Amino acid sequence: MRKLFILLFLFQIVFFGCKNDNIQNKKAGKFLVDNLVSSQNTNVKFNVFIENSGSMDGYISQPSEFKDVIRSFTSDIPTYFNSNPGFYFVNSNGTCEALPKNTTPDYSKFITDLSPANSKLTCNPGSNSSIDNIIDLCTKDMTNKVSIIFSDCVLSYKGTKEDGAKSAEANIKMFMSKKIKTENLSTIVIKFNSKFKGKYYNESNGGKAIQIPTVINRPFYALVFGESKTLNYLLSRVNFKKYSGYELSYTLLSNNKNSSPNSIITYENKKGSFEFVKPASQMKVVKAETKKATSEFQFSINSDFRNLPFCDDYLMDIKNYSVNENFKLKVIEKIDNTNRYSHLLTFYTNDLKQVSNLTLGIKYAIPEWVKNTGSDIDDNPMDTAQQKQTFGFNRLMMGVSEAYIANNDSLQFKIPISINKSGSGNSSSSKFPWWIFIIVAIILGLFIYLKNKM
Repeated sequence: MRKLFILLFLFQIVFFGCKNDNIQNKKAGKFLVDNLVSSQNTNVKFNVFIENSGSMDGYISQPSEFKDVIRSFTSDIPTYFNSNPGFYFVNSNGTCEALPKNTTPDYSKFITDLSPANSKLTCNPGSNSSIDNIIDLCTKDMTNKVSIIFSDCVLSYKGTKEDGAKSAEANIKMFMSKKIKTENLSTIVIKFNSKFKGKYYNESNGGKAIQIPTVINRPFYALVFGESKTLNYLLSRVNFKKYSGYELSYTLLSNNKNSSPNSIITYENKKGSFEFVKPASQMKVVKAETKKATSEFQFSINSDFRNLPFCDDYLMDIKNYSVNENFKLKVIEKIDNTNRYSHLLTFYTNDLKQVSNLTLGIKYAIPEWVKNTGSDIDDNPMDTAQQKQTFGFNRLMMGVSEAYIANNDSLQFKIPISINKSGSGNSSSSKFPWWIFIIVAIILGLFIYLKNKM
């Protein structure tokens, strides 16, 4: 009987092993979520730069969303990171301390009092400021730093109109390519809208000033630069979507060659039937069959995007993803924060092949909102369509995007998934390995037979 007890005990270990693994995975997942922020590098230095060229006066001539966003950000950094950000004005001539040194910074009062006159007292912008020069100035020696530039991002070269914007695009592509290589620099671009009143400089007409007599709305941007890990550290606490005037975002990652978010196959949202190779993180679907009487097949994966510096709106937009092999990404859903995975992604096809090797990723191509925001004509700032656009913004982002494409893989990250129909090879699956039960049963049978024979 002692031998029988030992055999039964071993059987229980085998039978419940998979179940215990799942329980441990859930515990481990919750541990990862609970400790996501605490494991980050806490020595990051944050620097805030406000462009103070003449084209920015319209945002600070009255209370505005522009002021609200800077006020929110400069209060969030000391609140969540226990660190006061560096605070600067910037233009093509250089950077200047916006607040006196050796004082306790009162960012909120400074921003409330900010006006076209006092924005130029300590940092004269001169006659013209170009955003490509400004970006270059603010992104030097970026190890363990985050630089955030608040600007209208008008791509102006005085008197050169559209041709100047093209030259700026070329300059941006060259110096950003160098920074991506030497500084491992990633970029987040966030579009806001704000009240605006004052002079608007019509760049498609050589920078001619147009007086705006009433309050209108115009875009402005936060350009956020840093290593991917420091940008992710920032997004782990700061939710830009809650800021006044938030519209959309765009992220470009550097050094992505080994980037693959943790993922598993699931049975959620399925159409047809399939099994998956264990552990589910192998990302192998086997014995795939279409839904009866149809050609439809659908499956889902859980992925954890929390270690990547993307804002929610960008991750939730299907148009930003790439997937091959006659499959399409059908649905993206957020998962509860207590789970070890952040998003559920569902794939669909009506042309299931015997073997498919999928690669899912986010594209480097600039999103539609960037293309729609950029314009080469800004001669009527009172026009409702032009109020949503920025001269040369698409060219600015094209230069940045091309620099990343030239220095990285085609996708910002990759999740490989294999799908095999029945009889096409690997048949290992998620089902319980009954052969173990059969072997144990045979051993027990032999044990009982030998005992009775004795």
